[in-house]
Parts: sequence; C-alpha cells; structure tokens
Amino acid sequence: MDGIFGSSRSTGPSPVMDGKKSN
Repeated sequence: MDGIFGSSRSTGPSPVMDGKKSN
C-alpha cells in the first residue's frame, strides 16, 4: 500500500501514512 502513496520512508502528503510509517 505504501507504494501507492510513495515510499514509506518518504514524507507522504497524507498524515495518515505518516503515522503508519512512524510505527
């Protein structure tokens, strides 16, 4: 799923993804 929003390590535009990668 991360691939859709971009690399998980990257600061995605979606805050929700940010919380996910933070975990």
